[in-house]
Amino acid sequence: MILFAFMQINAQSIVIGTGTATTSGNGSDPIDGYFEAFKYQVIYTAAELRVSLTPYDQITALGFSVDEDYGGGDLIGYTIKMGNTTQTNSAVDNVNAITVVKNAFNYNPTVTAAGCFDLIAFDTPFVWNGSDNVIVEICSDGPNPFISPYGGVRATALANGSRRYRVDADTACGVPTQTINGNRPNIQFDFVNGVPPACGTPTGLQANSITSTSAQIVWNAVAGYLNYQYVLNNVATDPTGSVTTITATNYSATSLTTSTTYYFHIRTNCGAGGVS
Repeated sequence: MILFAFMQINAQSIVIGTGTATTSGNGSDPIDGYFEAFKYQVIYTAAELRVSLTPYDQITALGFSVDEDYGGGDLIGYTIKMGNTTQTNSAVDNVNAITVVKNAFNYNPTVTAAGCFDLIAFDTPFVWNGSDNVIVEICSDGPNPFISPYGGVRATALANGSRRYRVDADTACGVPTQTINGNRPNIQFDFVNGVPPACGTPTGLQANSITSTSAQIVWNAVAGYLNYQYVLNNVATDPTGSVTTITATNYSATSLTTSTTYYFHIRTNCGAGGVS
């Protein structure tokens, strides 16, 4: 006999929210058939995500704990967007840049047991930056039939927990949310370990305003930098010793010796992303 061992690498998951409140009936939630069209926003904090996620992890799916079905069948044109945000709750409409992670599709929610979630796989993974809170925005322009039951999820009671806009005989996806809900849906995120992006190299390096004993050195900012590390010396090869850090994109070299060749070495420090 030959014994084969198989190892499968599965996505990891995190659940945020254990509340037992429900939004069944005409309540506002991400499964909302009470109006023909709706838009919904909710925020989950970096502190909650850090329990399991690390910077640059990729969220690949989300799901809500569905406790009431939608009698109309499919929610039409169901679209999911996500974004990093500094907002801590849903007190105001979120206008941060967000991207589509699930293209519009017809979503037929499935009722789950408490603690279980009806997962929706993303078309495009969402990369968490490791420091900001995240916003989830869901909309459906329908028109969704007004058929009971209207859908509901398990949620946690929370002031400024979520926001909504709902309308009949019109679209909702392009309209700001207008009403605050006192609850936040329990949610499951599936994710895979991410890879920090390569740390960008400073570009556009120039020495300006040169005199016999000084020069003003400038370079272009690098996205995602923590600071820059530099060495000013008389050696052309890359330095191997200690460096000096600076956060500005310019350096004033002063008290130089006349008729001497100097070399300015600089690299980007991206923190968790390493150095250029």
